Amino acid sequence: MDFMCDSIAGGRRFRTLSIIDEYTRECLTLEVDLSIGGLDGEWNSGALDEPSRDAREMIERWKLEYNEIRPHSALDDMTPIELSSDMTRMKKRQNF
Repeated sequence: MDFMCDSIAGGRRFRTLSIIDEYTRECLTLEVDLSIGGLDGEWNSGALDEPSRDAREMIERWKLEYNEIRPHSALDDMTPIELSSDMTRMKKRQNF
């Protein structure tokens, strides 16, 4: 579990909470919060709808790339999804 903070083009800040499986390195979830520094009123009024949509889309693309496209050297150059699939196949073979 890790919290990160960044900002979007207009200078608005956002936080993310990432939960990563330590064994497979798979990103299980990424939550985005744009209510930093008194922006709740703007968020609730809809003023941040477009930036929040952009931030969420960007984070979902990152999560897809992290889990399914980019190999990790710590995983013997496999992606987290590949490692997870290998583990599932091995477990099924052991049960037979």
